[in-house]
Amino acid sequence: MNDKELFSLSLDIGEEIIRCGGEIGRAKETIRRINSENDDCVIFALPNFLFAKCGNMISARRIGDTRLDMAEIERLNALSRRICEGKYNDINITKQVRLSKTADMLFNSIAVFCFCVFFGGSFYDALFSAAIGMIISSGFYRRRDYSLFTANLIDSFIIGTTACIFQKLLPSLDTDKIIIGAIMILVPGITIQNAARDMVNGDIEAGGYELLESIMSALAIAVSIATAILLGRII
Repeated sequence: MNDKELFSLSLDIGEEIIRCGGEIGRAKETIRRINSENDDCVIFALPNFLFAKCGNMISARRIGDTRLDMAEIERLNALSRRICEGKYNDINITKQVRLSKTADMLFNSIAVFCFCVFFGGSFYDALFSAAIGMIISSGFYRRRDYSLFTANLIDSFIIGTTACIFQKLLPSLDTDKIIIGAIMILVPGITIQNAARDMVNGDIEAGGYELLESIMSALAIAVSIATAILLGRII
């Protein structure tokens, strides 16, 4: 494999690491290690943009739709280590495991159920919270190219509205616990962690971008939930 192919391959892996929710520092270090034979390697990365220059080779990538996938990050890390060892056989950048829509809905509902119980909800609260988790996982709008802020606005409003409807039908349900359990799958915890780690590692621009995105995401959740609860009380 020549230098040009290796450079392109390293960018493919770095792009996928960022796309799957990995830290910016991890993606940059991966690209740098794969191109370790070239001392003149400059990399600049943000959550939606990747630029690299190694010698006379220059490339820029726009990173679009991102989604947290820790298993895929681990696979890409293993793949990059193999490449650094000079093992170029059976290299596949594309995602290996693709969960079906049904599996995605099921796992989200299980996570929401457990969160609701963890925060003090009853078994029935957790069941209704899991139903809401399944509803937002199957939302038609998820097929559209909405930003994270807009998607969280819609998801949170659906969570708050549906929880209020359930409480109107069954007054014994605890709306607060249902909502808390459901919104936990929207809270940008990993993004905040990545932002802190990137800023500590010196990637101030990338970390600041991620931190701002997390704050906007949390703001979207808070505004939508508050609006839904207010409308539920008025109606």
